[in-house]
Amino acid sequence: KGADVNYKIFLIVFVLLLLFSSFVDAMVLTDSRAVIRLADNFESEGERLNYLLQGAKRFMYEEKYEHAIIVAQYILNKIDHQSTEAMYILKNAKTEQVIQKFNH
Repeated sequence: KGADVNYKIFLIVFVLLLLFSSFVDAMVLTDSRAVIRLADNFESEGERLNYLLQGAKRFMYEEKYEHAIIVAQYILNKIDHQSTEAMYILKNAKTEQVIQKFNH
């Protein structure tokens, strides 16, 4: 019976942590400054780069092209001057931004 209670408590805590982490991710990725600020907390350059690339890709998906551009430029200026992924995101975000402005 005690193991049952411990298991239920574990499941509840686990679900709450998942919900909280999803909420934090959604909050953190609201703008480029927040993404860059959080990325600065990562120890390794590789982790920082991966996090920033994921943030830029999410901005592209959400059609927040200005934020994708800022993050991609940050990557190219501060972390990896030759990041092909950042260059690709930057090029596509600028193109999509022009198309978006043209359509409005």
